Order: sequence, then structure tokens, then C-alpha cells
Amino acid sequence: MFIPFNNDEIECCYCRGPYSTTPLFGQNYCKDCLFLYIKHTIINNLDVYICSGYSACKKHELRRLYFCTQNIQEWCNSCSKVLFFKQIVTNNRLEYINCYNKEYIENIKNCKLCDKMIYKQISINKIEFRLCLDCYKISSGWVESTLTKKIIPILYLPWWDAYNQCIACDQLLKFKSNCQKLCLNCKIIYTGCRFCLTTNIIFGITGQSQCKKCKRMIFIINNITNIEENVISTKVNIYKYNQIANYTIDMNSDPLEVYDLISRFYLPLKPLTDLISYFKIAIMEDNEDSFSSIVPIMFIPFNNDENECYYCKKPYSTTLLFKQKYCKHCLTLYIKCTANNNLDVHIITIDSQCRNRHKPRSLDFCVQNLWEWCNSCSEILCFRQIVTNNRFYRVNNTDNYRQQKLIENGKDCKICGKIIYKQISINIVEFKLCLDCYKISSGWVESTLTKEVIPILYLPWWDAYGQCITCDHVLEFKSNCQKLCSNCKIIYIGCNYCLTTNIIFGITDQSQCKRCKRIEEISFITINTKDNIDTCRDINDVIYYIQNTVALYKFNCKIANYMDTINENMNLFDLHEYIRKIFLSSRTNQLLINEIPHSQIKNFKYVAKGGFGIIYKATWLGQDVAVKRFLNSQYISKITFPML
Repeated sequence: MFIPFNNDEIECCYCRGPYSTTPLFGQNYCKDCLFLYIKHTIINNLDVYICSGYSACKKHELRRLYFCTQNIQEWCNSCSKVLFFKQIVTNNRLEYINCYNKEYIENIKNCKLCDKMIYKQISINKIEFRLCLDCYKISSGWVESTLTKKIIPILYLPWWDAYNQCIACDQLLKFKSNCQKLCLNCKIIYTGCRFCLTTNIIFGITGQSQCKKCKRMIFIINNITNIEENVISTKVNIYKYNQIANYTIDMNSDPLEVYDLISRFYLPLKPLTDLISYFKIAIMEDNEDSFSSIVPIMFIPFNNDENECYYCKKPYSTTLLFKQKYCKHCLTLYIKCTANNNLDVHIITIDSQCRNRHKPRSLDFCVQNLWEWCNSCSEILCFRQIVTNNRFYRVNNTDNYRQQKLIENGKDCKICGKIIYKQISINIVEFKLCLDCYKISSGWVESTLTKEVIPILYLPWWDAYGQCITCDHVLEFKSNCQKLCSNCKIIYIGCNYCLTTNIIFGITDQSQCKRCKRIEEISFITINTKDNIDTCRDINDVIYYIQNTVALYKFNCKIANYMDTINENMNLFDLHEYIRKIFLSSRTNQLLINEIPHSQIKNFKYVAKGGFGIIYKATWLGQDVAVKRFLNSQYISKITFPML
């Protein structure tokens, strides 16, 4: 009873006396209750390190300076201090070495239970809390949920978990007693055995729990009654459940890394139900991976100029390079929801003193594995799959060394390992993509407006521009994956599952992702009467339509032909500049069609009659021309365009 289940408590739950704190790792304990425990037990199964506050205590024989023992029976209530408990895990897993505690460090290198070396090498400045892999073995199993009557996983931790926050979502836990705590957000129950200092973590609601070591039963206090939410949680998290339950089979590393595993994999219930409701996701009960394979990427905007997340309404964060926007909250949800790791991303650490449950990281730490993300200490250096108008990054002088170090980590392609940057400038870095892994393709689709084929570009990246790539016109954003240039009639469709973009040079009603084959319906297009030959009201509309159609045809042909000119030395983003040039060229060299006043045409001579009118030979500006007079102007648009 001398150790709290919440290390942030300051008062003993038994005697109400103030807690003392260990010099290493900041663990709280009650000295008076510890003394009572020692007096009333002969068992020496505590994995503890005891040191002396001073060497001249009169209650026992003299002890040397910096005396340290692992025998609890040598405790003295007058001069002894607990250096730290091996069996207690808190959020203080990293300790900086000072002149006081460094003399004791040598005494903790070996495991008390098996004498195996735990610390082969200790840093000069800091020491990390570690457990012996042989003596602290995690096991797992399954128990029945009292709510869903389905089996749910349970982890048997061979240590006392004194966190006050949930290991899955970091929410503050609700403490039911001095050995029971609950996360209301995730429906995870933590029960501790005070006889063995072990902890059971149960991923769901159940009525009792059994200590793995002493077999004592612990009856659980709870009043959770929402069966529907827990059924959803059980169905969706079954894939994660299997990974948690098989943890000891698959992993062979530091036992404390189990916290990092759960934090990454387990999806909290409240965000989970919100996600299912928002995206109208159907959960297939007989398919354990059905959810993880259909979760869209909602943490990246389709307009990089946005400041607020489209999904959760929280403010966007910005990458350190190239100023790409992303939502940290939704990124964390995505990592927990999916089993995929196919994002081309560079992650760095900005805080080496993070108190989260992963292994300590240096400021030079840089990784491309999305599952290494920590919401407390990680920042995104850049996403390779997101293209914005910030294609250049200028290195400043405030932290030049660290920035260059981070840029060095992004030189190679994550997917194929090929070098992207053969040489990096000292002052400026350009955003580049690997030509082998990011291949542009093209094709043709039918326009719902003209019934003719129009070109489509399949870009293997997420286009987050807020302006049209051809005319710089501000785009109209109709959703978080659809935008339109009303000036050029170009549609941009993004796939939230693959982070790819289709650019369609004309009006159509749907688009298919080149990678995952999902079809996105386009339903927001408002057609101008001048853009549709069937709705042209007069000859001026017809002239406008013909000019526009001819210009677009020339433009589309050049776009399609451009794909054959791409080579390994080209920057893929030159595509934007090329499209702009040929668009302007197509508009500049437009077909000249003008309305000619009747007074300028002379010498009419009848030639023939037929079809919809009469043909005359006439003179205009000294040259012979053909003139046709329509007998009925009701269907002038349908008559004129095919004839011309």
C-alpha cells in the first residue's frame, strides 16, 4: 500500500501522509507505509535499489559513502532512501545525471533478479529506465466482455503501471480505487495487484480480472452500459486486438515498448464512432481488416491556404520544409486506424525530453516510418506526396546546422532508395520527386458537355494548389477533394485514399483514381450557356463556342503529346509551367471568327438552295466569299457548328 496507482498523487491513500520521491525517475512512495511493510513481511521480492542519505546513522553499523543495496531488509527509516523501484513504471523514464546521483549509477547496471547486465553502456548525461527482458516478460490472453459477450484482449504486465493517462489516447484516467483505473474515451481498464506489483490492461469492459502471478481475483467496478459503441469498437479493433494479443510472439525488444505499440495501434472509441458516422463506413464483421483498408486520409487539405481542418475543425500545423499544411489530430487518428505505411513522409524529433512512452530520441532523429510518429515530440519535416506552391525552402541562419542535418535525411527516395538530391545548395532547397516512383500518366475521357474525348492527367501526388495551374485563377473548392477553374474549365479531383490527383481538361461527371480504381462522382459543375452548343441563344454564342472549342482541342492535343517527352533529367513540376505556356499559346492563336456587317458584303449571286438555307456567292473586301442564309434560326446552334 506504500505505492500509488497514480504517480501524480501527493498523499498516501492509506495513511494520508505525504509521499516521498525517488532521486531517480521521480517515483512516489510512502516511507511510513514502506517501513510497516518491511516490519510485517519476510518476503524479499521487491526489485528495489536503496541508498543511504548519510553514513553516520546510529541505528545500525556504519555504512560507506554512497552505500547502495537491493535488499529491502536493510532499509533504515532514519537514513535510507529508495533510489528507485524497478517494478514501478511512470512517465518519468529519462533521468539526467547530476553530481548527486551519478555515484549510484554503477550499482544499477545489472538486474537484481538474474544478475544479467541491463545497461551495457550509460550516457554521460542521462540514463533511461530499463527492465530486464528475461525477468520482466509480458504475456497476453483473451477474456470475455460482459457487454458484448465477445472476447477481448488482456495484457499481463509484470510491473506496476503508475501512469495517470491512458496509454492509447493520453486522456486522464478515472481512478475507481487504489488499484483500478479506467479510460472513458477508449474503454480500457487497468487493474493492479498490490501483492505482486503487476498490472492487467483489459481492452474492453469486463467484470473481473485475475493476477497472472498470484492468481488472485480482482472484481472490477464499472457502470458502462453503452453496448452499441462497444460492439463497434470490438468489430473495428479486432485487427489491432490480434496484434496486441500476439505482442510477445512478434516482438523481442525492450518490454516497455509495449506502451508505444498500444499508443500507435489502439483506436479510442469516441473518435472511432465519430469517424464511422462522418464517412458512413460500413463495418464488415467477418473481415478483420475491412476498416483499416478503407480509412481516407483526412489530415491533409486540398487547398494549402486553408487554416482549419476540414474534418475536425482544429487548426492546421505546418511542415518544417515547404510549408505543407496538415492536421496533427487527424494524423494521429489515421495512424491508429490503418495498417498501411505507404505515406512518403519524413518525421523528426523536436524534443529530446519527451515523456511519452517511446524510447528516448535525440534531436538528430529522423525517420520515414509513419508509425514512429509521436504527438508530443514529433514534427513532419515534409510530405513527398503533397505539392504546394512552396517549392523552395530557404535555410535561415538561426539553426543552420540542424536544418542541414534534417535536409540530409531527405536526400534519398523512401520508396526505392534512389538519390533525389545529388547536391544540395547551402542556402536553398528545391522540392523534388523521384522520377522512378512518381510517374505521370495520361488518358482520355468523354466530356459530358461536347460528347468528345478530353485529356486527363493522372498525377501521382496530392495537388494542394489554391490557384489554377494554367491561368492562376483562384479555384472554386466544392469539397475536400474537388476543385474547379471556372475560367479554364479544368477539374481537379483528388483521391483521399492514395493522395493522387486527376486533372481533367474539360467537363465530365466522374473520375477514377488510377491507383485504387475508386470512382469519384462530380456533381457540382454549373454550365454556362455559351459553353454548351445545345444552349447557345444567338450567333455570338455560337462564335464564342467555336473559338473556345478549337482552342481547347489544340491545347488538349499538346497536353497528350507532352507525356512522350518526359525523361529522367526533368523535374516533374516543369509540367505546370509547360501547361501554362501551351494554354496561353492556344488562347493567343485563337481561330478568328468575327461578325461581319451585312453592309460590307456586296454582289450577291444565287448559287443553290437546300438543307436549311440558300447559298450565295458574294464579294467582301474585294474577295469572293460564300454566304448562307438560314431559312429558320430556331436551331441555329445545331446547324452552324457541324457545318463549320
